[in-house]
Amino acid sequence: MKTLFLLLIGISLIACTEQDPTVKSEDQLNIEPKKTENTEVEQSKPESIEPEVIVSKQMKNFQGNWFKVTYPANFKASPNSPVEKMEDYSFVRTDEATFVSQDGSVEFFVYSPQWAGDPIEYLKKRSNEKITSDKTQKGDSDDPFSIAHRWVTFEDVDGKYVRCYHSQRAESTHHVFGVKYTNIKMYEVYKAAYLAFKKSLEQYAD
Repeated sequence: MKTLFLLLIGISLIACTEQDPTVKSEDQLNIEPKKTENTEVEQSKPESIEPEVIVSKQMKNFQGNWFKVTYPANFKASPNSPVEKMEDYSFVRTDEATFVSQDGSVEFFVYSPQWAGDPIEYLKKRSNEKITSDKTQKGDSDDPFSIAHRWVTFEDVDGKYVRCYHSQRAESTHHVFGVKYTNIKMYEVYKAAYLAFKKSLEQYAD
């Protein structure tokens, strides 16, 4: 049976490395931006959308090959098959998954293999996308548990959506989180749910 262990790489450092795709690169190290009367985030806050109406207060678990993650219950998870059982543990045989909101305005992504590797397509720029931000924080080459972080933001060339990913790579492991949204107002609505989604990741071993 698979046993749970603490995700020392990634999860313990998420709070200090989280990047908000709506702000500038100084915030990649969780540096609090200077408050001004007209910051980008302040201007983009939705005035008529109530987050609790759209984001379910109930959460569901998704269990992949070697991981479990929690997501809003009213999101649609993919893939949902093939489902396998190992003793009392049921899981979808996949190392990556996407979770889409009911209105289709936001999509969460996670890649969490047992060890290293890369997502099938998620890190690649698509033919309709342009890269608008690409920032890296290198790990300590002398420490095998040190994590290298990379934040990349893609934008659809026609302005239909923004897609961001946060890669966390150590010597023998790699985890990726992503969020895709149609506009900044919807990102603000789902931001808290996305951060909770990232922090919920649990990794398994043999």
